[in-house]
Amino acid sequence: MKLLYTIKGINDLECALALAAEVKAEVGLTPDYIETDKGERVTYDRADFKRLEKGDIGDSDYIARHRFLAD
Repeated sequence: MKLLYTIKGINDLECALALAAEVKAEVGLTPDYIETDKGERVTYDRADFKRLEKGDIGDSDYIARHRFLAD
């Protein structure tokens, strides 16, 4: 079963990953993938999300490392 949400007002990858981290912390669920406004699909990775928050990597680095490849 799938439950999909479109969330308005989230305009960058870091905000979307922060929301995913909050949901994981509250209810233990992680998304199958996050789709950007450009149609790029990425998986959630806590360690690289923290690196992104600190500025150690950029959005393009995160996307390259965690591109979601559908079957």
